[in-house]
Amino acid sequence: MGADFIFMQPIVVADSRISEAEYVAISTRLHQRQRWATLGLTTAFLACMMWSDGGLNDPTQVLISVSILACIAALAWWMGRRRFRKQYTATPSVQLPTSYTLTADGIATRSPLGESFISWSNVQAVRPVNNWFVFTTSPGVYIPIDGRCVQAPHTATDLATALTQRGTNLSPSSTPSEAAHVSVPVGPVISIPNVHLTLGQYTWLSLRLTAKIMPLIWVLLLPLGSALLVLWQLLLGDKTLGELWQNNSGQLLMMLFFLSVPLFMLWAIRKQYRNSPLLKHPANYLLTPDKMLVAYPGANAEISWDGVQKVNRIGRWTFLQTTAANAGFILDMRQVASPNTAADVFALFKTQHIVVK
Repeated sequence: MGADFIFMQPIVVADSRISEAEYVAISTRLHQRQRWATLGLTTAFLACMMWSDGGLNDPTQVLISVSILACIAALAWWMGRRRFRKQYTATPSVQLPTSYTLTADGIATRSPLGESFISWSNVQAVRPVNNWFVFTTSPGVYIPIDGRCVQAPHTATDLATALTQRGTNLSPSSTPSEAAHVSVPVGPVISIPNVHLTLGQYTWLSLRLTAKIMPLIWVLLLPLGSALLVLWQLLLGDKTLGELWQNNSGQLLMMLFFLSVPLFMLWAIRKQYRNSPLLKHPANYLLTPDKMLVAYPGANAEISWDGVQKVNRIGRWTFLQTTAANAGFILDMRQVASPNTAADVFALFKTQHIVVK
């Protein structure tokens, strides 16, 4: 039986609700590769430090380093689970029962907080995790669907077969399908059309937003400044790599480490931008007294204002966070269509008791 034949009759998954324990388990599973990469880099860094100081020949130092790595691994595991529990508690949309309808065109979602549709071209990957099918739509954004809630006459096996037979069709499309449209509601509407960020704009805004919501990241500027000072001395010729390695190899390794941190951050931001259809393509927003409607190539969504967790403003850009794990939707206040203005948008937020930070 072909996948298209299976999807000729929509597969309905009704009242799928994820518990905190399941959410933590799935999130932990999806971030395994990142955790192992971090632990591997930490191990390599400590090994280089020990090798440069001759510590690999000292059993006591080796034992201490292994103990440190074990503590780091345990702490990272505990902090990761704690972070996912906080995300679950802070995201009502995850806790509410949600129904999904999977067709040959894509996935339609309905919950008490709103509705959405996403085409298959915007689904990057599907991973089975225990009884769940986890659909990744962009880095850090995924849809968990409970296979136990598949409605008759279909079963979880039918859904797994259909997804398997779609195969490479689940990879991102370089030519997304025609933009989805949302129906214009009756009543007062604020339109913000053609919202689009370039990679440079998104990179700059992401760094500013991170510094705003995570002020502790400014602490990294101190060792980064020291690393830049060492690099400047190398460029001026005051020091050479050979001299630095002989006299203070630990300082050289620390310089390389802290100079690599911004590069990894920029690489992660670029990857997120390239893999997110909402960022790569123009989006149209309609704001009503009850909800926000969003349409972009291959997807649309209707989000109740109760589903908006946080709002952060940076210059002309306003970030609407619908989950605790990502920035969500981005509004360009310069694109507010006449006769409305940005002031009308913020007045609407105020009537909905949404605090703009």
